[in-house]
Amino acid sequence: TVAACADRIKGALESNGFEVICFHAIGIGGMSLESLIEEGFPVAGVVELSLDENGNELFGGRSSAGPHRLEAAGKKGIPQVIVPGDVDFIGFIGLQDIPPKFANHKHVLHNPQASAIRLKEHEMTILAEFIANKLNNSKEKVSVLIPLKGFSSWDKEGKVFHDTEADKVFIKTLEANLNPRIQIKEIDAHINDKEFADQVISECLE
Repeated sequence: TVAACADRIKGALESNGFEVICFHAIGIGGMSLESLIEEGFPVAGVVELSLDENGNELFGGRSSAGPHRLEAAGKKGIPQVIVPGDVDFIGFIGLQDIPPKFANHKHVLHNPQASAIRLKEHEMTILAEFIANKLNNSKEKVSVLIPLKGFSSWDKEGKVFHDTEADKVFIKTLEANLNPRIQIKEIDAHINDKEFADQVISECLE
């Protein structure tokens, strides 16, 4: 749900001479990225735009990439630009696959094989702490860019997953738990807005 952001960044990096490989954050994508880095593939930098695999790992969604997602680049000393995209939800196969414990959560049926539920404030707190702990172990520069107007296409004003208070809890918790050496920038835009993508591009090139 961050495709507009990803497409703009990919095009800009390629126009600046980088070869860009994209991984879809649906479980196997994150596993492939981590494996590629662990095996020593020459990587100049990593841009993370979708961290939903971490929420899926924590809360039992279908798109987990395992417990070590978001670790390989940090261990290898590869610079990272981190965007907490898609942290507002976790995925399931269909509506019938959503566990009863999420009955009171907002949900979306993306297609007959894919549904999602919106994480609530207490879950966003746990997820933010989980992500911060992983980033704090990074050996090289890490920048975190936060879109203040929503983390996914569903988490936008007027959309079903829009929840300003839950997003604020995530941001506050993430910032409170990140190591001070990690640069944090808050951008007053939605993740799929052009101005946000341009900020990520600038950070990558820097």
